[in-house]
Amino acid sequence: MRQLENFLDVRVITHCVMSNNFHILLEEPDPADLPTLTEDTLIARMEGLYGKQDILNLRQQFQRAREMGDQNRVDDILARYQRRLGNVSEFMKELKQRFTRNYNKRKKRRGTLWGERFKSVLTQGDEKALATMAAYIDLNPVRAGIVSRPEDYSWSGYGAAVAGNKPAQEGLSRLLDSAAPFQGDCQPHTWIKTRQRYPLLAVF
Repeated sequence: MRQLENFLDVRVITHCVMSNNFHILLEEPDPADLPTLTEDTLIARMEGLYGKQDILNLRQQFQRAREMGDQNRVDDILARYQRRLGNVSEFMKELKQRFTRNYNKRKKRRGTLWGERFKSVLTQGDEKALATMAAYIDLNPVRAGIVSRPEDYSWSGYGAAVAGNKPAQEGLSRLLDSAAPFQGDCQPHTWIKTRQRYPLLAVF
């Protein structure tokens, strides 16, 4: 999830993984804010997500295109990856596919894992509306009777944030300060303020 977040520039605000389903609140960036990929920046992004052979294959594709003087081929490769940036559907498709491959390998099984295509709801509005949606997601294990307090559930954005996970803290802090740019670094005081303002706490 975090590797895809960095590769596709889709921000994970919070998430919750249950025994038979999962929920993720994602921020889809403005297309104008997305970086323009070059050969070097694409390779750098791939290093956090793809295997060495995949990266080598891509390098060879670029190399062959340059040797043939085929700049159109280079541009086509970059455009294919550029279209994936900031795309929630691409994020979800690859997340589910990668989890399935990993799970099947560990469990020595084959075939599909997910029952159906993911369902998405567009969430817009002020800070309160978005925070309420995030709280709904983080309270899943409480409603299911698994834990009595959301911070006790490790497989959720809030639980991870309380435990000190920086990306989880950054996601929720991003939610409650939507005017601020994503910095990739959440200072301790920012997370403390976020936790105090998060409406989930009003339940307890």
